[in-house]
Amino acid sequence: MASLNCLLRAVGKGRLWVRQILEGKAKDTAVIAAREGRSQRSVRMMISLAFVAADIIEAAVNGTLPRGVGVTRRMDLPPLWSRQRRQFGRKV
Repeated sequence: MASLNCLLRAVGKGRLWVRQILEGKAKDTAVIAAREGRSQRSVRMMISLAFVAADIIEAAVNGTLPRGVGVTRRMDLPPLWSRQRRQFGRKV
């Protein structure tokens, strides 16, 4: 349950930071990193979670993703949802 909460918080932060950049509330990831006390790499990786396919997030919430798939592994997903699904063995 703790890892699920961690995942959901990370997705939420990633989505928030994308919105802040798009709306001009944050110039770039460097501004967010400085404000949050994180590295730019950490911010970029968290932002990548904003683009994980909705059904993969739902599967994480439902506990139907393969065991051992934590937040870090989800940050390394390809940008295309079809490829994300294939990586987890889900139907496209």
